[in-house]
Amino acid sequence: LCWKIISWSWYSSRKTYTKPGGIFDSEKIAAEIEELEASTAAEGFWNDPKNAEKVMGEIKQKKDILYPWQELRTQIDDTSDLYEMAVAENDESFETDIADSIARMKAEYARLRTLELFSEPTDRNDAFMTIHAGAGGTEACDWASMLYRMYLRWAERKGFKTEIADLQEAEGGIKSVTMQVNGEYAH
Repeated sequence: LCWKIISWSWYSSRKTYTKPGGIFDSEKIAAEIEELEASTAAEGFWNDPKNAEKVMGEIKQKKDILYPWQELRTQIDDTSDLYEMAVAENDESFETDIADSIARMKAEYARLRTLELFSEPTDRNDAFMTIHAGAGGTEACDWASMLYRMYLRWAERKGFKTEIADLQEAEGGIKSVTMQVNGEYAH
C-alpha cells in the first residue's frame, strides 16, 4: 500500500516540476548568464569597478534563480531512478528514504515557486521594521519587547542579519525599536 501511495504522489508531482511557470525561463536565464560571463572577459571590463560590480551582481542573481531549479531537477531524477529500481527489485527497504526525499523536494519546490513571485528589482532588498508600544503602559511595552524578540528569532532562523537602528527602552519592556533586516527577500 505504501508503494502505491508513494507511486501516485511521486508521479503526480513529477509532471509539474519541469515547467514551474511564472517568470522562470531556464533557457533564457542560462543564455543571459553566459552572455554576462562573456562580457566579464572583455578587455577593460574590470577598469570600471562600478559596472563590474553591477554585472557580477546580475550574474549572481540569475544563478541564484537558475541553479536551485537545476539542483531540484537532478534530485527528482535521482529519486525517480531509485524508486524505479526499488520497484523493479521489489525492495521495500528504500521506502523511507524515497518518502523523505519526496517530502524534502516538495518543500523545496514550494519554496522556489514562492520565490518566483518576487520578480520586481526591489524584492531582494533589505527591510526596516519598527515596533511601537503605543498606548497601554507597562503591558504594551512588555508586548513590544516580546514582539521584538519573536521577530529577531525569526530573522535568525531565516538567516537574516539584524541591526538595531533605534531603541527606546521603557519600564517593563520596549517603548519602540527600529531594526534593519539584511538579506535577500527580507521584506
